[in-house]
Amino acid sequence: MLTIHCKCDSVAIEWPHKKVLWQLECCCNECTTRIQYLHAEKNGPQPPAHQLLDGIWLKNDFTILKGLENIGAFKLSPTGRTTCFYCSKCATALLADHIIYKELVVITQVHNFMDFDGLRNATLLGPQARHFMRDLTSNQRDRLPPFKGSHGALYEGVSDSLVEVFPELYKKGGTGIMNAQRLAEITGVSYLEI
Repeated sequence: MLTIHCKCDSVAIEWPHKKVLWQLECCCNECTTRIQYLHAEKNGPQPPAHQLLDGIWLKNDFTILKGLENIGAFKLSPTGRTTCFYCSKCATALLADHIIYKELVVITQVHNFMDFDGLRNATLLGPQARHFMRDLTSNQRDRLPPFKGSHGALYEGVSDSLVEVFPELYKKGGTGIMNAQRLAEITGVSYLEI
């Protein structure tokens, strides 16, 4: 089964499958800000040197194997549309839920940290696109690793291919007994002003 682990291994989350639903590289300020906040303010894992995070979509149906009491949640602002779940001991970003996911899927970017194995037993697709490149300066663009997919899969804004695949993701997704919304009820959600 696919599992996510934090750096200190206080939290482990499991899915009843190995195959991810979708994979995409994101250059948006919001994803990077969440990871940088956890690193700078809570001594979380070192983020990548570039503003690019490989995101993996999973069904919103998982089991907390250990560490429920160590999971925290926050939004970047009271009007934020994304809830980030993290380990409160080591500040590893574990999952994120966005309102557009319709409570059916979640995303993880835990495998972007190079100093520990946060994503285990996953069957990956490889990034299908790279999006929100408009959030990068020309210098930041120059520092990105090469995209291994089609040049047509590079997007200044939201990826057309992601928008097109959402109906399929919703069909493959689902909301289990433990899901992002239930987890937010248990942990509570704090709001930052960044």
